[in-house]
Amino acid sequence: MIEKKLSSKRLYERDWMKIDVDQVECINNVVSTKEIIRHPGATVILAIHNGRIIMEKQYRYAIGRYVYELPAGKLNEGETPLVGAIREFEEECGYHATSMHSLGYFYPAFSYSDEIIHMFYTTEFTKTSQHFDEDESIEVVELTLDEIEKMIEANEIFDAKTICVIHKYQQIINK
Repeated sequence: MIEKKLSSKRLYERDWMKIDVDQVECINNVVSTKEIIRHPGATVILAIHNGRIIMEKQYRYAIGRYVYELPAGKLNEGETPLVGAIREFEEECGYHATSMHSLGYFYPAFSYSDEIIHMFYTTEFTKTSQHFDEDESIEVVELTLDEIEKMIEANEIFDAKTICVIHKYQQIINK
């Protein structure tokens, strides 16, 4: 049994996000209202260079502070997750990946959004140059896995996608 959409109304639309209000018949036959953020999907990249993980430090307006996070970004229309990951890594960090490996995917907030984040891992890349979006200012930093683990434990790294990918990577290397 699944929930059935009865109607939908678009409340807001931008190039990367839409907000819909749906009337839904629930599994128990109750009609409910569901507000859904429609998102094109995103990628996050774990890149290792000389035993260090490439991270970004950038200001995030919504929470009013600087954060450490893995390189990531939304997918463009019609773009595959692999192509998006390669593009974002080069745009934000100035490295062109010649090979990327999937670590799977996750849904960060499926109770109110259809966003899916595809996780990738690479050790094969060459230096190019950064070319940010006009509203981005990113400092690239390299940290060891041990430093990242300590920063997560101290709540200095609190970005969910970064924590998820680091955990997934640790599962793989500990097998």
